[in-house]
Amino acid sequence: MAQHRPSASTYLEINRLRYHIRTWNPEGTETYFFLHGHEDCAATFQFVVDHLPEHWRIIAPDWRGHGQTEWSHDMYLLQNYVADLDKILEHYAPDRMVRVVGHSMGGNTAHMYAAARPRRIDRMVALDAFGLRSEDPAEFPDRLAEWLDNLRGERPPKRPSPDLEAFARRLHAANRRLDEEKALFMAEALTIRRPDGAVEAAFDSLHRGARPITYSFEDMGACYERITAPVLWVQSDRKLNPALQNGGLERRRKLFRNCKLVHVPDTSHNLHHDAPKEVASLIQAFFEGEDLPEVAR
Repeated sequence: MAQHRPSASTYLEINRLRYHIRTWNPEGTETYFFLHGHEDCAATFQFVVDHLPEHWRIIAPDWRGHGQTEWSHDMYLLQNYVADLDKILEHYAPDRMVRVVGHSMGGNTAHMYAAARPRRIDRMVALDAFGLRSEDPAEFPDRLAEWLDNLRGERPPKRPSPDLEAFARRLHAANRRLDEEKALFMAEALTIRRPDGAVEAAFDSLHRGARPITYSFEDMGACYERITAPVLWVQSDRKLNPALQNGGLERRRKLFRNCKLVHVPDTSHNLHHDAPKEVASLIQAFFEGEDLPEVAR
């Protein structure tokens, strides 16, 4: 088994929820905030953290309804995460600008926050976090009806696994780039034990239900235009989702005032799991103002 850098857990009350915050190197001299994606948790940044400087203090929340953080029981909107991030930064860095790494949903949350609070973000790394697509407003009534049904307890089901090893095999089947050690580490981080002894994913399945709003690319595009901090956009080389095809990727990049785009080869959407050393080298170089390294694997 690989030797991983140790982390510590803290619990805070954030917007009336009990929030779990994971910290690597609590006594570190430089602070960075890492924001995980949908159905993930803070612990799976471990593979990247193991390759970052030891003097970095890395603070990573489990978002509401994920990992060890309390569930909200009503809805999960990007705006909720923006509000939670605001309180987290107020707690840990009330008087200074911060540096943020966000994957997927965490990156989209950071974009929205940086637009609303441009004086709070110094630099930002977005890991495969530009695929949010607009939703058809005509779907809104059906979404609202499904959301109301979810609140009555009709949540989307989650498929349990008999044990951690079986869950790890599911992770490997979904992403063949994960070796056995990584898959088992992630299985332990991403599951909770059921009363019958089986394990299931440690997130509120309401995340898979309908939201009582529709998302607009125009709203997100306005956020991109308002961001003043330099942004490093790290893109996997997987097949682009529809929102980024046919020139969509470049159209989004051009909305930013200062955005560098790099690709990491042979990676899935979870590129920080697949190529942690390469992703860590990009993060470190960008935050330290150095030339970005080649990341060919």
